Amino acid sequence: FPGWFCSLGWLTMPALALVALRHCKNFFGGKPDIAVFYNPYYLPMLKAIRPRVTVYHPIDDYTIYWPHRAARTMRLEDKIFRRSDLIVCTGKFMVDEFRKKYPEMSERIHHVPNPVPEKLIVPQPLPRTFFRGDGTDARRPMLGYVGRIADRLHEPVIHALAAALPWVDICFAPVPGEMQRRQQQGLENPFAKYPNVRFFEDLPKTKLIEFVRSLDVCLLPQIGNHYNKCASPRKLWEYLASSRPVVALNTPEAEVLAPYVHNAISVEDFVACVTSILLHGEPADYSTRRLELARQHTSTPLANRYAQLLKETCARKGVGIGA
Repeated sequence: FPGWFCSLGWLTMPALALVALRHCKNFFGGKPDIAVFYNPYYLPMLKAIRPRVTVYHPIDDYTIYWPHRAARTMRLEDKIFRRSDLIVCTGKFMVDEFRKKYPEMSERIHHVPNPVPEKLIVPQPLPRTFFRGDGTDARRPMLGYVGRIADRLHEPVIHALAAALPWVDICFAPVPGEMQRRQQQGLENPFAKYPNVRFFEDLPKTKLIEFVRSLDVCLLPQIGNHYNKCASPRKLWEYLASSRPVVALNTPEAEVLAPYVHNAISVEDFVACVTSILLHGEPADYSTRRLELARQHTSTPLANRYAQLLKETCARKGVGIGA
C-alpha cells in the first residue's frame, strides 16, 4: 500500500466509509450488519461504519509491510482486535499466537486457510515411481519448488539436497521475472555450482499445473521467520491437489495436514525425508488422503465454515441474519 494509506487513514477512511455506506444502502437497503476488515489500518473506517458485528481477517504479519511503522501497526491491530467479535486467520500460527496474546478472546479466534483451487485437483492419485538411486534408474527423479525465492526459500536445504542427491534433479519455477531482477541487482544464482539444480524461468501459469504433477516430491522449505510462519502458503494447498508427496520445513500450516504432508524439523531431517520417499515410498493410502484433504479445503467447504462462524457470532450478539 502507498504511504498515504497509513499516514492519512484518519482522513481517507471516513470518506471511504461514506462511499461504502451509500453502496450498502443502494444494494441492501440500509447500514451493514456485518463488516469484515483484513488490515488494522482500516480502523478509522470501522469507527465510521459502526457495524453490529465486526470481523477481523488478518492474512499476514503486517509489521513487515511497513517496518518503520511496526509499532504503530501493532497498536492499531490491538485496537481493531479488541473491537472485533470474530477473528479469522488464514495462518494456524497466527491463531496460536493470538490465542496466547488474548486468552480472554480465544473462543473468537479461528483458522480458515487459503483454499485449494478445485480445478487443480487430480481426479485420482497420480502413479508413483520408486527409485534405486544407484544410477540404474530409467529416469532421474524430479524434486520441485514453485514460487518466490527471495525471503521465502531456505537455501541451506537446497544446498544439502543437491549435494546429498546428485542423482536427483531439483527444479524451480520462480516468480516470473525474479531471476532477471536478481541479476540486475548483482545477485548470483545461489545454486549455480550444482549441475542438478535447474530453473524454469517465466513458466506460464498454464504450465505450472503440469510442472507440479510431473514432480516426484514437492518441496516447501521456507525460511523460518515470523512473516513466513504467519502465512498460509498457497503452494502448499496447490501441491496437495496434485496428490504428490510434500515435504515442508517447520511450517505451522503443514501441521494440520500431518502425516500426509511431511513437516521436517531440520535440514538433515528434510534430506532424510525426501530420500526415504524416493527410495521407499510412503504408506499406500497417503496419496488418496492428500486428495481427500484437498477436497475438504476447497472454497465451498471453507466458505461454509466461515458462514457457520458468522452465524454463531451473530447469534451470540443477538443479530438476526438470513438462513
